[in-house]
Amino acid sequence: MKNKKIPLSVFLVLVLLLIFNTKYISATKGTGILYVYETKAYDELVPQSKDGFYEVYPGQTIYIQIKNIEEELGSPIEVYVSYKDSGERTFLGTFDVKITPDGTRYVGDSINPISWTVPLEAEVCNTYVVQYKKPNPNPTYHCQ
Repeated sequence: MKNKKIPLSVFLVLVLLLIFNTKYISATKGTGILYVYETKAYDELVPQSKDGFYEVYPGQTIYIQIKNIEEELGSPIEVYVSYKDSGERTFLGTFDVKITPDGTRYVGDSINPISWTVPLEAEVCNTYVVQYKKPNPNPTYHCQ
């Protein structure tokens, strides 16, 4: 089953609505850029398809990083992943915004990893969305 891969998307929720005709939770495209790693050390990216999809498989644990976010240093950010056609989200946790030496704001690293194990019941060849937001009542954004 490991040879069947699931693309983990960074596309617009609106595009997903048009392509899959599903009811995803309304979200605006944020400035966050998604990176998906194979290791907790955040040193090996998950392979990407020629179309830029991260390819993961059921049962695989991945480590998520969102860079280029606009929230203030130290602000809490909630991170979710939508992997069901219903638009249901899985809460991955609340993480404080950090900053790199060059000034890039981000969440997810080897000290505070954002991990997700792709469920065994996840559909093969489907597109999934990573979302982030400040704690309520704030808008939800999805990664590019």
